[in-house]
Amino acid sequence: MNNMILIDGLSKVLSSFYLCNHEITEKEFYEIMNGDYPDEAPSNKPIVNVSVFDALIYCNLRSRKENLQPYYNINGTKVTVNKTSTG
Repeated sequence: MNNMILIDGLSKVLSSFYLCNHEITEKEFYEIMNGDYPDEAPSNKPIVNVSVFDALIYCNLRSRKENLQPYYNINGTKVTVNKTSTG
């Protein structure tokens, strides 16, 4: 989590959370997504054209890689959250 910034919450409106200090690159994204990348090797350019589901899957996989409990529960097209998770 050395590239994360703590965003302080707003009392009862928004809880504190961590945010990456840079845009996620193609290389970072596909490394977390188990190296399943398109025809050409990923670059250090920001990842674009990612679906919401791919973004949520990325977040869960990154949480697991960092030994955190995933925040999103994904069942087909239904998504719920685990508010007590560490990811």
